[in-house]
This record gives sequence, structure tokens and C-alpha cells, in this order.
Amino acid sequence: MIIKKQNLKKVITIGLISFTISTILPIKVFAIWNQDNNGWWYSEGSEYSIGWKQIDGEWYYFGNNGYMKTGWFQDKNDKWYYFNNNGSMAKNTCINGYTLDSNGIWINNTQNNLVDSEKDKKIAEDYVEFLGYTITKNLGEVDSFILDENKVSSAEWKNKWEVQKVKPNEYLGKQINIYNFKVKNHPLEKQYNVEVYVYIMISEGKVIGGYSIPDNGYTGGVYSIDGKL
Repeated sequence: MIIKKQNLKKVITIGLISFTISTILPIKVFAIWNQDNNGWWYSEGSEYSIGWKQIDGEWYYFGNNGYMKTGWFQDKNDKWYYFNNNGSMAKNTCINGYTLDSNGIWINNTQNNLVDSEKDKKIAEDYVEFLGYTITKNLGEVDSFILDENKVSSAEWKNKWEVQKVKPNEYLGKQINIYNFKVKNHPLEKQYNVEVYVYIMISEGKVIGGYSIPDNGYTGGVYSIDGKL
């Protein structure tokens, strides 16, 4: 087949333009949802989402470990949000009597307060995840008391206070709530080859300490949160 010189130039020009465009345009990275026994995460190529992410018009929040949040969540600015079971942020609605505005933020007023124990539970859960541990079981609140001299000097609590960075006298007369979590990725897991129970101590809405115990019938003294005596 004979191609005229003018037509040949057109073919070459079109080919060069097509090649240039294909080298300039970025290669599309496929974004997909993933799931394992610990929950859902969202990946784009080899990277997974952390923090806020808008997907198909809905807002989601992913923890530092990449897993999607559900239920109540408090951000670093002390604002509360609620994420549905599918992970999407709730907005312009009322959840269990608590009103959320158009930005998904809980409207805080005297008639719309989250129960303190629920807030403390969430604070404890977020703190455990902040430490890098993977929660396999959330056992909730396991103890609550007003700290007094008898509690400080008792044999049970003497060892628990020894592994804290705070002094018990600072919290005399104050309420302390204890929340328990069974976790993986804890330093004691390698030492005992079992999962570990972590206990988080909260007073006045803040984490004040905690301790950990191996899940193997261990009967010795408690360890600190990070597995030290």
C-alpha cells in the first residue's frame, strides 16, 4: 500500500501526540475497601487512608492504624462525631438523643450531654490505640471508685500505684474509672506468647495511668501499660 507523503506526516504527528499524552497523564491508582478480623480500611495503591477521608460524597475517619471508625469519636479539638455502622459520618440527625449539625458535630448543651462513662470509655479506647495496641476485646468499665487512703494503702492497689507516673495523693477524693481491653501487639505478648489485658485509669475525663497483665493465669504483680515492672 502506498501512503502519500502528506498523509504519512499526519500519521506520524498523531502518533507522537498520542505518545506524549500517554507519558504526561498519571497512571490511575485503584482505590479499594479492604476488611479483616479487626475491621475495614481504605487503600489507594500501596497506601492506606489515615484521618479524615471523603469517599463517594461521604466522610469517614481512619485511625492511625488505618482502620475505619464507627460509633462516637472525639477529635483533637474535643469535638464529637458519630459514624454509622458502615463508617459514614452522621449529620443533620439525632443519635440516641444527641443532636448532630450539618457538619456532623455534636451540639453540646445542657440538655444534650453524652454520658460521662461513655465519653471516658471512648477516651480510654483511643488511648490504647494511640499506644499502638490492637484491641481484640473491649470489656468496658470494670471498676469505679472515689480514691481514699484505704484504697491507696491496700495490698491490691499498692503495686498498681508503683507502676504509675502519677502519685495517688494527687487524686485523693476524686473518682477514678477503670476500663479494660484485651490487646495484641503489646510488649508482654512476645514474652508470654499470649494476648494481654490493658487497664486504663481515667479521672475527670483524662487518662492518668494504667497497667497490664498477661492473659495466661499470671498471678504476679501488675506491669505498667508498656509492660515494665
